[in-house]
Amino acid sequence: MYADYGAMERHERGNDPRPMIECEYAHAMGNSEGGFKEYWDVIRANRSVQGGFIWDFVDQAVYGKNADGKVIFQYGGDEGRYPTSDQNFNCNGLIAPDRRWNPHAYEVQYFYQNIWVTPVDLNKGVLEVYNENFFTDLSAYRMEYSVLVNGEESVRAEFKLPKVSALQRVKITVPGISKAIKNAPSTGAEILLNVEFRLKEATALLDKDYIVAHNQFAVTGYDFPAVAADAVADVKSAGKDVKKDEAVAYVKLEADGVVYTFNKNTGWIDYIDVDGKQVTQNGSQLRSDFWRAPTDNDYGASLHRRMQAWRNPSLRRTAFECKVEDGLGKVNVKYEVDQLYASLELEYVLTRTGEMHVTQKLITRPDEAAQATAQAVQQRQGQRGGQRGQGGMPDLFKFGMTMNMAREFDRVEFYGRGPIENYSDRNSSQFLGVYSSTVADQYFPYIRPQENGNKTDVRWWKVVNAEGKGLKFYSDAPLSMSSLNYATSDLDEGPDKHNVHAGDLTPRPYTVVHIDKAQYGLACVNSWGATPLEQYKLHYGDYSYSFVIEPLR
Repeated sequence: MYADYGAMERHERGNDPRPMIECEYAHAMGNSEGGFKEYWDVIRANRSVQGGFIWDFVDQAVYGKNADGKVIFQYGGDEGRYPTSDQNFNCNGLIAPDRRWNPHAYEVQYFYQNIWVTPVDLNKGVLEVYNENFFTDLSAYRMEYSVLVNGEESVRAEFKLPKVSALQRVKITVPGISKAIKNAPSTGAEILLNVEFRLKEATALLDKDYIVAHNQFAVTGYDFPAVAADAVADVKSAGKDVKKDEAVAYVKLEADGVVYTFNKNTGWIDYIDVDGKQVTQNGSQLRSDFWRAPTDNDYGASLHRRMQAWRNPSLRRTAFECKVEDGLGKVNVKYEVDQLYASLELEYVLTRTGEMHVTQKLITRPDEAAQATAQAVQQRQGQRGGQRGQGGMPDLFKFGMTMNMAREFDRVEFYGRGPIENYSDRNSSQFLGVYSSTVADQYFPYIRPQENGNKTDVRWWKVVNAEGKGLKFYSDAPLSMSSLNYATSDLDEGPDKHNVHAGDLTPRPYTVVHIDKAQYGLACVNSWGATPLEQYKLHYGDYSYSFVIEPLR
């Protein structure tokens, strides 16, 4: 039980003639199931490894109310004068106690599907359909396909499948796919193909037209724009030159009715005003962000303690420069992150049309860090127990920035993976497309609050009011984004859990926007020490990214 990927592969290479079926695996506690894809890559590639039983099917918690009368799901430690419990450890299911699907259930559903499509020649509409079922053909299903242009559906049609017997691979040619691709824009557009298999008739458990399997393929990639501050500095856009207004405490840059107010002491943007209306929340700033509310797997591996230095690192501002040059507003700010042997550089370029291009760079000093760590280890070796410290500096939970927008900006629209929340190691089930929802609906009420609502591979992200006015964020590479009515601190219990529930929280009267280059993976091998696979970690080191803030009027 709870054998990891390597153990499964070793079983295939060994001499044990018995098949391997894990009685428990992929512990589904809280925001989990990161790396589930890799489990099934191993299972499908190795004949002797036949799968397993996810622990658990349902979150084991009961309906109740807190002291304020709010509805919660109670878990270990919520009842009795002297409770002995593992707190929310049994809240480890694919579905919630009320049978709602937890977000990670969709990832499991995707990898458990038994119909798979492989592109052979998309421009000619040639696909290979693989029926992974052992005993049934595909006669109970119909195939639908759709072609998306920049995330929006342009064509949807049905294709009559030939007979595809159990465990058979059949090549098909779909003329409609070829035609739709030829009719799509030839340049500057991302073209995607979605293929779905739906039930022709209802079954005992599933409705007619239920999607039993789906796949997505990129025909052409997304054309990301150049947005780095140094790249835009030479752009001669139309419009009036940027205006600068400086006082003792602040400096304002204004272009085309958009005003960005920088705090000269902190270096952060304190206010954004569009056509005389403030869109940011009072008391907040656009500032660097390296921390997430720990997941249950993070707690189990003590990542929240090992990475604690990134929770709210002291940033010592060492430089602040603001000027108007060639008609563009330019701000450069530098910080020292002394306790992490790093420096942080922020570069802002305001165009004549009111777009703010932001570049953030983290520059680490690993040699200094290693020397300091070695000294600390030597000191600890002389202490009782001879415990050794960690080598090097801690990983980061994320590399990005965050800001708060005023209450009325309570809607999001985005082009990325969705509509369900997803993460770097749990996003295969969520397809690229354009999605919209309220900010309130971006939040999922995990029984114990934790990291929430993220979306990956984001091409652009809008946070707007009922009139469609607000801000748009985009980059020269995929972003990791979220917008919630909760601050990270609302979802973060601190060093130890103390029986907080989703129903205990009160939504903030504003929208918290996270604009990240990347976020640490979730993991799923277990919830008592396992960490994400190496490719989903953010190790101590240099990072850099750029994005644009565009006013929407």
